[in-house]
Amino acid sequence: MNSKFYYLMGIGGTGMSSLAHYLLDHGMIVHGSDRSANGYSQSLEQLAQRGVTLYPQDGSAPALFHRFCLSHGAVESNICFVRSKAVEDHVADVVQTRFLGFEPIFRSDLLASLFNSSKKGIAIAGTAGKSTVTGMATHIFRRCGEDPASISGAPLHGFPSGHGGMGPLIIEADESDLSLIAYKPKIAVLLNLLRDHHENHIVEKAFQTFAGNLLPEGTLVFNASCPLSLRIAAFTAESRPDLNLIAFSPIPSSDSPSDSPTHSSTDLPTGLPADLPDTIADKCVILRASNPSRENWQSHFGISIDFPAGFPGVSPADANPPSNQKSTFQLELSIPCPGDYQISNTCAALAAAIAWGVNPENAAAAMADYPGIFRRFQHFGTLNGIDLVDDFAHHPSEIRAALSTALELTPPQSRVHAVYQPHGYGPTRFTFDEMVETLTKMDKRVNFWLTEIFYGGGTVNKDISSAHIIDAVAKTGESEAENIKLSADFENLATEIATKCQKGDLVLIMGARDINRLTPMIARNINSQIETNHIMTNQD
Repeated sequence: MNSKFYYLMGIGGTGMSSLAHYLLDHGMIVHGSDRSANGYSQSLEQLAQRGVTLYPQDGSAPALFHRFCLSHGAVESNICFVRSKAVEDHVADVVQTRFLGFEPIFRSDLLASLFNSSKKGIAIAGTAGKSTVTGMATHIFRRCGEDPASISGAPLHGFPSGHGGMGPLIIEADESDLSLIAYKPKIAVLLNLLRDHHENHIVEKAFQTFAGNLLPEGTLVFNASCPLSLRIAAFTAESRPDLNLIAFSPIPSSDSPSDSPTHSSTDLPTGLPADLPDTIADKCVILRASNPSRENWQSHFGISIDFPAGFPGVSPADANPPSNQKSTFQLELSIPCPGDYQISNTCAALAAAIAWGVNPENAAAAMADYPGIFRRFQHFGTLNGIDLVDDFAHHPSEIRAALSTALELTPPQSRVHAVYQPHGYGPTRFTFDEMVETLTKMDKRVNFWLTEIFYGGGTVNKDISSAHIIDAVAKTGESEAENIKLSADFENLATEIATKCQKGDLVLIMGARDINRLTPMIARNINSQIETNHIMTNQD
């Protein structure tokens, strides 16, 4: 890092705040601005506690920061202005930075520079699960004494989302802006490819570039049950014979727990293909999950690991095969989180650890006290027998996975009360048809509310609304759900949900923006009803 002084525009966002923590851990001086700097947010509060000077995003701060840097001995080349993609050209901070003679770089460009210079990076890529697998891998590496650095979109409970350890640097490789093509990882992880921000052929090409950018003798970890991931792995193996390969396979549908009403977690095929392509079959480590069971909020399952002859990673002592044979090693795991998709995520994190050289038994044992990460099926609490869950799901496939897991946790006679906040006009428009299909096929035990589409500012076409989704569902005439509603007011919605809830029900709040502020509002309403009922009972 040539720069010593960093000014981050949009510092309160998840991606930018994690970068700020990483820079602080490496001794950098960090200032920043945010649209919400005059209000409270947990991320801004954490940064302020670490000595970060925070400014409103009104154009006044760049000159102040520049003078601060010069007064502390900085030269121009030591000063770096950084902005997130959400901070547009017309924002006052960008205008004033350019007036000072600096061109602000994007966060993704700085992250790529930091990551590539480390020469020991692990990049987690995929449409769904990046933050979770990054968190799981970071937890495993910490527990196994590797002192990882990490830059993630969501913090592990009890830790900031960014950390500057001396071990491998673990990051999320984002496909939404195609910035993942800039990374040169030592270990690359392909979780899945779904139609989200771009059409599949665009994303597939970007992922091929990402995999091809692996450092010499690096390792490609891929989801063998995802056809696009498998195709990318086969293509990369043929063009890069120097690479090591690790395939992981989620739970086959036939192995899903018997009390599960549905099996879908990522809406990708599950289970390992009968035959891997010849280009990878003989040199590939294979992780297979099997025999899942659930006990309340705990998942139990097995993992078999097939090690090929001569694999350069570290394998258990009794799994070392003869020079010309493979061997299989068995693990039993318990993780403190429900859902088949979390088993798949665990497989990916274990594969990354094995690629680094972590002993598989130690890696598996580490997951027993995995603390979870912020807003990933996060259990907010249980009030009067009603569970409250907060989740980041914002793609139709993720919504289906969250609903499926919620239904697994709910007694057959109880209901799931789900709320989803669409997280932008562009994404809502792009996934409109799939969202309509999701709601059309939703389980009858779900009460579902859509809020208005979140608007985060900037230039945007507002030609779509949540009402359009509900109208489209109604026009199909095929909806199995009894209740799909639109709610424009959080206070009224919190009251309505609390009124409908019965003991045994589960409340599921979903979305990528500020919908999580609804969860404590619902909790307060439930508590208020409990107190009211208690008073009325005593009066009787």
